Amino acid sequence: MMKKIETFQLEDFPSVGETVKDTDQYRLTDEKMEYLTVSMTELHAGQRTNGHVHDDKDEIYQFLAGVGRMQLGEDDDPDKLVVHVKRGMIVLVPVNIRHTLFNDGEGDLVCWCVFSGGRNH
Repeated sequence: MMKKIETFQLEDFPSVGETVKDTDQYRLTDEKMEYLTVSMTELHAGQRTNGHVHDDKDEIYQFLAGVGRMQLGEDDDPDKLVVHVKRGMIVLVPVNIRHTLFNDGEGDLVCWCVFSGGRNH
């Protein structure tokens, strides 16, 4: 038996996935597969995420709209990397690297994130 195959337009993703979080800070929508999770973050203007680290998975981020920064590393780490992000950019985040998003634009900073398994934060 063939597994369920899903196709959808990018703008329809928030209605296809499950809303995990919806606050004044951001909206987070996940679509879970058997081995992967596809997550969309819509980070509102002037906001930042709390930042997090995974000890068991790498993540792939693709930026779809807006402008901002992704900080890789702890706030107080002099070796942290700050990447200026915009539509079309991809950032690969290795396991055990803390990452935080900052929205520097006037509209939402929107990105996909793909990772193995389910959400642990």
